[in-house]
Amino acid sequence: MKFLLDKNDDLAGFLKDNIAPLKDNSFGPGYRVSALLKDNTLLPCVIFRNSEILVDLAVRRFKEELSGKSIFSKSSGLGYREIVKTFVSKGNCINLYEIDKIEKSHFAFPIHIQKLITGETSMSWTAFVAKFKDNRMLGFGTNWNMEFFQKGHRN
Repeated sequence: MKFLLDKNDDLAGFLKDNIAPLKDNSFGPGYRVSALLKDNTLLPCVIFRNSEILVDLAVRRFKEELSGKSIFSKSSGLGYREIVKTFVSKGNCINLYEIDKIEKSHFAFPIHIQKLITGETSMSWTAFVAKFKDNRMLGFGTNWNMEFFQKGHRN
């Protein structure tokens, strides 16, 4: 399944109809895809989210910081500038007009499998073993993001 983008396409409708959303309590549902950019760069792990949730979170955090009710104390050396930095310059974004087509990502585990992966199994590391239909067992792990995993290769 591929989705070619043009001015008349309904990206949100395509994602809702074809990609199972991965829930995130902080940032809302994420639709995991791979994206081919117009310059033929393939990005195998891309998440589409509704920007309203992130904007609302940023506005709330800015207000908390300015009112002195934030989780960062003024004595910590962090504060308003650090909050702005977090929302403005951290993370990666792609402009929609740079994307030529999207499709399901081969690195996104199905939702029912994703729900089985919980918590850190070691300090700052989540490790697990997956058993495949052909009885192969492969190890996987991540130190932070759990939206995508590289699948094992046959020998």
